[in-house]
Amino acid sequence: MPSRDIKRENRKEAKAEKAARIQSSIEKQLLVRECISLCTIEKQLLERLNDGTYNSAYKFSTSQYLSELQSDEEKRTLLKTNRQFSRKHKELEYEIDEDINR
Repeated sequence: MPSRDIKRENRKEAKAEKAARIQSSIEKQLLVRECISLCTIEKQLLERLNDGTYNSAYKFSTSQYLSELQSDEEKRTLLKTNRQFSRKHKELEYEIDEDINR
């Protein structure tokens, strides 16, 4: 096989690898954005519930619901979930930075 064919194949492989890294980076960025938007939506809904926006929409007591939600068990679960989300978010950002810098 002539050397120019080998060089051409090597260039094609390098371009394909670079395209794959870029695609992977884009997918990770989309995942991070999706996680952030879901977390934002959840926070907004809880704020609306706390502000009394949905008082007439439910037949149960909002104060009772909030007291149940804010029990020690729920707080621990929410904090644990939030820490896991933050950790995952930092890991994905780090991977994105690595992919971009390659």
